[in-house]
Amino acid sequence: MLQITNLHAGYEQLQILFGVNCEAKFNEITLLIGPNGAGKSTVLKSIFNLVDIYDGQIRVDRREITKIPTYECIQHGLAYVPQGRPIFPNLNVRENIELGGLLLGRSLLHERVEYVFHEFPVLALKAKKPARSLSGGQQQMVVLARALMPSPKLLLLDEPSLGLSPVMMQGIFEKLVELKKQGIGTLLVEQNAKAASAIADKIYLLENGQVVLSGGREILAHEKIKRVHLGGV
Repeated sequence: MLQITNLHAGYEQLQILFGVNCEAKFNEITLLIGPNGAGKSTVLKSIFNLVDIYDGQIRVDRREITKIPTYECIQHGLAYVPQGRPIFPNLNVRENIELGGLLLGRSLLHERVEYVFHEFPVLALKAKKPARSLSGGQQQMVVLARALMPSPKLLLLDEPSLGLSPVMMQGIFEKLVELKKQGIGTLLVEQNAKAASAIADKIYLLENGQVVLSGGREILAHEKIKRVHLGGV
């Protein structure tokens, strides 16, 4: 389990988070929602030590990982996928995916590539195609497949549906449900709260850098939710 306690974080002198408390289990989908600027992406970046942390603790299975080097987060079973489908456009699909397993031995690397090709059959068919030639939804699959290479326990996904068609978005969400059945959890930042909440086990609403509401899908009917703009609600 990932546990965040009293997290204060931001960018140099610009504080974004003010005492955030939340948790994400490895076998669940945990959803962070809130208006633009609420601090959702900053929560994910804090876990991977990509922002300035002023106070608070981040633990994985009760082991503190606050401010550890970013690469060590992978050793604790975490994988981070930022916004924007960050691919290497001039590399082919297989090469993009293999970059997620650089620390694996040759035999394990091959095993993990075969695993992700099984999970994303369309990528296996396009393994030798340049990543730039894929559709937006397929590029998102590449990024997700690459994150799965080190066998993470928890995926940290920032707006994976951004710019995707409703059909592609639904496909990504369905894949997250399939991964949950394999014991791989997700901490998901998603602006389309209505669609994402359908797969979420736990939902946290952030406003002005603080968690103001948490619970199951029923919180979408709460008055606090109605006061803020959330895509799809």
